[in-house]
Amino acid sequence: MTRLLDLQEAKTFKGYLAVDGKQVLEYTGPMATLTRAGLTAHTLEVVNQGDSPFYALVTVEGIKPGRPFTSYARNISIRKLFLGANGRLLSADDLAHIKQGADIWVKLIVSADMRINNLAIVDRIGAGFEVENPRLVRQYLPNWLNEKDLLRTDYMDIKDYQVGFFTDLRPGRHWVIVYKLKALTSGSFLVPPVAAEAMYEPFNRAASDAVNVQIE
Repeated sequence: MTRLLDLQEAKTFKGYLAVDGKQVLEYTGPMATLTRAGLTAHTLEVVNQGDSPFYALVTVEGIKPGRPFTSYARNISIRKLFLGANGRLLSADDLAHIKQGADIWVKLIVSADMRINNLAIVDRIGAGFEVENPRLVRQYLPNWLNEKDLLRTDYMDIKDYQVGFFTDLRPGRHWVIVYKLKALTSGSFLVPPVAAEAMYEPFNRAASDAVNVQIE
């Protein structure tokens, strides 16, 4: 996202933003905004044609291509699995051929070596997917899921790009969180890892691996 700001509005201002030499945004003040994906691989040029100085604010969001994720486990262990509607574990080959419109279950398995208070589990939703409200999942649990394994959460935070679960974790067994995704957009995507961390003891934390998927 690029914003051009005129800090001296009393003066004449005129300018434009060019991407790879092509003008894409004309600016006459006091502020103009351009939001576009994929600009990091291009050359941006801000041209001032007036007599008032201005400033460009460029904001970049996302993950650098090819940057590896390193899983880790420090007193907490967490895994992220993808399951079909029938509860079958999806293999790497299955994840490379997801049909657009398909329902995918995400299963998070978490355990700890000791009691963990105020645990935050944050799972970022990969591009191409839409999350179904996890609060509704408990009302329509799939028959392949053992409800006794479900981790009882104190609070859930649901956003378009991530879901968060907050609770205390007892040691001695593996606990499960499930929620459902729908594959909406075709393309190749990197699904970020899920992370777990004790909010007031951050040295107790863990993260899974990232996963590549293809929606067709």
